Amino acid sequence: MSKYLPPTSFNQEDIFVLSADRLQLLVKEALESPTGRSRICLHRSVNDLVQNSIIAVTSKCYFQPERHPVGMPECYQVIQGILEVYLWDEQANFLRVISLGEAGSSAPSIYQLSSPLWHTIMVPEGVAVFRETRPGPFDKQRDVEHAPWAPTPSSGQVESFRISLRNLKTQSIRTS
Repeated sequence: MSKYLPPTSFNQEDIFVLSADRLQLLVKEALESPTGRSRICLHRSVNDLVQNSIIAVTSKCYFQPERHPVGMPECYQVIQGILEVYLWDEQANFLRVISLGEAGSSAPSIYQLSSPLWHTIMVPEGVAVFRETRPGPFDKQRDVEHAPWAPTPSSGQVESFRISLRNLKTQSIRTS
Protein backbone atom coordinates (compact mmCIF):
# COMPACT_ATOMS: atom_id res chain seq x y z
CA MET A 1 0.00 0.00 0.00
CA SER A 2 1.26 3.50 -0.86
CA LYS A 3 2.13 5.87 1.98
CA TYR A 4 1.52 8.82 -0.34
CA LEU A 5 -1.72 10.68 -0.99
CA PRO A 6 -3.46 9.87 -4.27
CA PRO A 7 -3.05 10.31 -7.11
CA THR A 8 0.31 8.57 -6.84
CA SER A 9 1.86 6.06 -9.18
CA PHE A 10 5.04 4.03 -8.76
CA ASN A 11 7.39 3.62 -11.70
CA GLN A 12 7.87 0.01 -12.77
CA GLU A 13 10.13 0.72 -15.76
CA ASP A 14 13.87 0.05 -15.82
CA ILE A 15 14.41 3.34 -17.64
CA PHE A 16 12.14 6.26 -16.76
CA VAL A 17 11.87 9.25 -19.07
CA LEU A 18 9.78 12.30 -18.21
CA SER A 19 8.34 13.08 -21.62
CA ALA A 20 6.19 16.11 -22.43
CA ASP A 21 3.15 13.78 -22.53
CA ARG A 22 3.90 12.35 -19.05
CA LEU A 23 4.45 15.83 -17.67
CA GLN A 24 1.16 17.02 -19.16
CA LEU A 25 -0.68 14.01 -17.66
CA LEU A 26 0.84 14.68 -14.22
CA VAL A 27 -0.29 18.33 -14.38
CA LYS A 28 -3.77 17.26 -15.54
CA GLU A 29 -4.06 14.81 -12.60
CA ALA A 30 -3.03 17.54 -10.14
CA LEU A 31 -5.57 19.98 -11.58
CA GLU A 32 -8.33 17.35 -11.29
CA SER A 33 -7.32 16.05 -7.85
CA PRO A 34 -9.15 17.27 -4.73
CA THR A 35 -5.71 17.58 -3.05
CA GLY A 36 -4.32 19.71 -5.88
CA ARG A 37 -1.35 17.43 -6.38
CA SER A 38 -0.14 14.37 -8.24
CA ARG A 39 3.03 12.30 -7.91
CA ILE A 40 5.04 9.83 -9.95
CA CYS A 41 7.42 7.90 -7.71
CA LEU A 42 10.51 7.06 -9.72
CA HIS A 43 11.44 4.55 -7.04
CA ARG A 44 9.52 1.28 -7.07
CA SER A 45 8.54 1.14 -3.40
CA VAL A 46 8.75 3.03 -0.10
CA ASN A 47 11.49 0.55 0.83
CA ASP A 48 13.96 1.78 -1.84
CA LEU A 49 17.09 3.46 -0.49
CA VAL A 50 16.52 6.58 -2.62
CA GLN A 51 13.04 8.13 -2.78
CA ASN A 52 12.80 10.15 -5.99
CA SER A 53 9.47 11.64 -7.12
CA ILE A 54 8.16 14.04 -9.73
CA ILE A 55 5.34 16.06 -8.15
CA ALA A 56 2.84 18.44 -9.71
CA VAL A 57 1.28 20.91 -7.27
CA THR A 58 -1.43 23.49 -7.91
CA SER A 59 -1.89 26.79 -6.13
CA LYS A 60 -4.84 25.30 -4.19
CA CYS A 61 -2.69 22.53 -2.64
CA TYR A 62 -1.83 22.69 1.05
CA PHE A 63 1.04 20.93 2.74
CA GLN A 64 0.97 21.21 6.52
CA PRO A 65 4.41 22.42 7.65
CA GLU A 66 6.61 19.52 8.68
CA ARG A 67 10.13 18.60 9.64
CA HIS A 68 12.29 15.52 9.24
CA PRO A 69 14.77 13.93 11.67
CA VAL A 70 18.48 14.73 11.62
CA GLY A 71 20.10 12.80 8.77
CA MET A 72 17.00 13.02 6.54
CA PRO A 73 17.85 15.63 3.89
CA GLU A 74 15.29 16.66 1.30
CA CYS A 75 16.06 18.16 -2.10
CA TYR A 76 13.72 19.90 -4.59
CA GLN A 77 14.48 20.69 -8.22
CA VAL A 78 11.88 22.75 -10.06
CA ILE A 79 11.03 21.51 -13.55
CA GLN A 80 8.15 23.87 -14.35
CA GLY A 81 6.57 26.90 -12.66
CA ILE A 82 7.37 28.61 -9.37
CA LEU A 83 7.59 26.89 -5.98
CA GLU A 84 7.92 28.77 -2.69
CA VAL A 85 9.60 27.10 0.31
CA TYR A 86 8.74 28.57 3.74
CA LEU A 87 11.12 27.86 6.63
CA TRP A 88 10.80 28.13 10.43
CA ASP A 89 13.31 27.33 13.16
CA GLU A 90 12.78 24.70 15.86
CA GLN A 91 10.72 27.15 17.97
CA ALA A 92 8.47 27.96 14.97
CA ASN A 93 10.01 31.41 14.40
CA PHE A 94 9.69 32.31 10.73
CA LEU A 95 13.07 32.38 8.96
CA ARG A 96 12.53 33.01 5.25
CA VAL A 97 10.88 32.18 1.95
CA ILE A 98 12.89 30.74 -0.91
CA SER A 99 11.33 31.15 -4.36
CA LEU A 100 12.43 28.47 -6.79
CA GLY A 101 11.92 28.50 -10.55
CA GLU A 102 12.79 26.54 -13.63
CA ALA A 103 16.44 26.17 -14.62
CA GLY A 104 17.40 29.15 -16.74
CA SER A 105 15.05 31.53 -14.93
CA SER A 106 16.33 34.26 -12.63
CA ALA A 107 15.31 32.19 -9.57
CA PRO A 108 17.35 29.30 -8.18
CA SER A 109 16.00 25.94 -9.31
CA ILE A 110 17.45 23.59 -6.68
CA TYR A 111 17.07 23.62 -2.90
CA GLN A 112 18.25 21.15 -0.28
CA LEU A 113 17.34 21.14 3.40
CA SER A 114 19.80 19.17 5.53
CA SER A 115 18.59 20.12 9.02
CA PRO A 116 15.33 19.48 10.88
CA LEU A 117 13.76 22.90 10.20
CA TRP A 118 9.99 23.26 9.87
CA HIS A 119 9.09 23.81 6.23
CA THR A 120 6.26 23.84 3.75
CA ILE A 121 5.77 24.66 0.10
CA MET A 122 3.27 26.80 -1.74
CA VAL A 123 2.66 27.55 -5.40
CA PRO A 124 1.79 31.25 -5.86
CA GLU A 125 -0.22 30.66 -9.05
CA GLY A 126 -0.96 27.96 -11.56
CA VAL A 127 0.97 24.71 -11.30
CA ALA A 128 4.55 23.87 -10.36
CA VAL A 129 6.27 20.59 -11.12
CA PHE A 130 9.33 19.58 -9.15
CA ARG A 131 11.53 16.63 -8.36
CA GLU A 132 11.82 15.63 -4.71
CA THR A 133 14.69 13.44 -3.53
CA ARG A 134 15.21 12.05 -0.05
CA PRO A 135 16.80 8.96 1.49
CA GLY A 136 14.76 5.84 2.00
CA PRO A 137 13.23 3.64 3.02
CA PHE A 138 10.36 6.04 3.67
CA ASP A 139 8.32 5.58 6.83
CA LYS A 140 5.90 8.48 7.27
CA GLN A 141 5.47 7.81 11.02
CA ARG A 142 9.23 8.03 11.57
CA ASP A 143 10.29 10.51 8.86
CA VAL A 144 7.61 13.23 9.01
CA GLU A 145 6.55 15.31 12.00
CA HIS A 146 3.74 17.75 11.24
CA ALA A 147 3.86 21.16 12.92
CA PRO A 148 1.38 21.22 15.81
CA TRP A 149 1.14 25.02 15.41
CA ALA A 150 -0.19 24.79 11.83
CA PRO A 151 -3.67 23.74 10.72
CA THR A 152 -4.30 20.23 9.47
CA PRO A 153 -5.69 19.97 5.93
CA SER A 154 -9.19 19.21 7.26
CA SER A 155 -9.26 21.90 9.98
CA GLY A 156 -11.10 24.59 8.00
CA GLN A 157 -8.28 27.04 8.80
CA VAL A 158 -6.09 26.36 5.78
CA GLU A 159 -7.04 29.44 3.76
CA SER A 160 -6.36 31.86 6.61
CA PHE A 161 -3.00 30.14 7.21
CA ARG A 162 -2.14 30.45 3.51
CA ILE A 163 -2.96 34.17 3.68
CA SER A 164 -0.64 34.50 6.68
CA LEU A 165 2.10 32.78 4.65
CA ARG A 166 1.64 35.26 1.80
CA ASN A 167 1.89 38.08 4.37
CA LEU A 168 5.12 36.59 5.73
CA LYS A 169 6.51 36.54 2.20
CA THR A 170 5.55 40.17 1.62
CA GLN A 171 7.11 41.24 4.92
CA SER A 172 10.31 39.31 4.24
CA ILE A 173 10.63 40.95 0.80
CA ARG A 174 10.27 44.41 2.36
CA THR A 175 12.95 43.73 4.97
CA SER A 176 15.52 42.07 2.72
